[in-house]
Amino acid sequence: MTKETDVPGPERRLAAVLSADMVGYSRLMEVDEMGTLADLDHVQLRDLADRLGDLERAVSFDRRALHERIDVLQAELVERHKSGRATVDGLLS
Repeated sequence: MTKETDVPGPERRLAAVLSADMVGYSRLMEVDEMGTLADLDHVQLRDLADRLGDLERAVSFDRRALHERIDVLQAELVERHKSGRATVDGLLS
């Protein structure tokens, strides 16, 4: 089993950022606000919509960056296997 201290630097930083983001996301809208959406005035609804839009843009940006990283890693794995620098047996041992 991998301990948190065994996680490489970039992945540890990503985990910390995602954890911090989750705290921020939970503050976006308090649980008790969900039941009162119909009671919010136009200004409050616009503010909430703006915050949700900001969140959506941030999540989309992060997702795009992660998928770009995944694409680079996959391309490197394919290249290593094609060139013989990596083998399935080598990965399993």
